[in-house]
Amino acid sequence: MSQYDKCKACGAPIIWVKTKDGKHVPCNPEEIEIDPAGAKTMCVVTDDGGLEWGSPVNRDS
Repeated sequence: MSQYDKCKACGAPIIWVKTKDGKHVPCNPEEIEIDPAGAKTMCVVTDDGGLEWGSPVNRDS
């Protein structure tokens, strides 16, 4: 995807990803690795459209 939308709350670039349930959710354009065993502070959309909660791994800032 060459063009991003902008988050209305903070102005960050976002992409829209479709979940297994057919909902479109805003996501960071870069891939983020999470630890599912960690604190449930972040939700990611998996490659197959599932949702997984965990804590970010090796994320700057």
